[in-house]
Amino acid sequence: MRDTYNNNADQESPELPLKPDTSEPRRDMKDLLDYIARSLVDTPEAVQIKERVGRFTVTYELSVASDETGKVIGRSGRVAKAIRDLMGVAAARQNKRVHIDIE
Repeated sequence: MRDTYNNNADQESPELPLKPDTSEPRRDMKDLLDYIARSLVDTPEAVQIKERVGRFTVTYELSVASDETGKVIGRSGRVAKAIRDLMGVAAARQNKRVHIDIE
């Protein structure tokens, strides 16, 4: 009997990798934080990120120009929370935890 719901049953589907590429996981997370921070501020050259690595956690210290700290934190910390949420998802894919300190 022919499969009426899947007309493309004879075609092979491309194989997807089972795991994400984890060759340089911390570098990807740092690049993501750098991209987000530079997109938010007016002086992207003032963005600096320091990284501290523990066994299961990675801590990033994000520094921006003093007059632009509010742009990264946002009202009631909404932007900072969104950044931490995105970084948390990226870290979870690497089986890590991440902390973001904004200075």
